[in-house]
Order: sequence, then C-alpha cells, then structure tokens
Amino acid sequence: LDLLGLMQKSGQLLHGADAVREAAGKGKLSYVLAAADASAAGFADMAGRRSTPALRLHFTATALGAALGRDNVVYLGVPPGSRAETLAKALKRLIGIVNTAQDE
Repeated sequence: LDLLGLMQKSGQLLHGADAVREAAGKGKLSYVLAAADASAAGFADMAGRRSTPALRLHFTATALGAALGRDNVVYLGVPPGSRAETLAKALKRLIGIVNTAQDE
C-alpha cells in the first residue's frame, strides 16, 4: 500500500471506474487493480479491455481509499513505467493475487 501511495502522489495512478475503463480501452495501462469487493461484472468488464491484465487484490475499496487519501477506491489503473513493474513484482511477492481475469 505504501508504493501505491507514492505512485498516487506522483500522479502515476488512475482511479475511478470511468477513467480506468477509458484508459484500459485505449491500451494505455499496464494493468488494472481491483479491490477485493469489486463486483464480478465490473471486474470482468475491466479485464476485457484491450487485453489489459486485471488483478483482484486482497484489499477492500475502503482500505485502498484510506491508503490513497480518498474515499472508496474500487479500481486503479497503472500506466506503463518502472514503478508499474516494481508494483507488479511487489504484489505478486508480498500480498499475492486473489485471481486474474483468466481465472474467472
């Protein structure tokens, strides 16, 4: 969550379903992160956008929002870059992935 906070402060995260959906549809994201309590239909919609990988986290929308200084955050878009790669490695290593779009 600390890395997400740093990425938020440096403008390297998109949040909000509409902004994330649009960027994913244009192929501008490395991947989409979804809160544990994101709806199955919403997660499937995000995952189906331009082959952008979508990862469901263990954290709830409330926990993600608190970490980012916002209200509930259900979806985060992660644009390409070195921090995106660092975040992907950290997520896989430290907190695990509940599932990916291919698992549903």
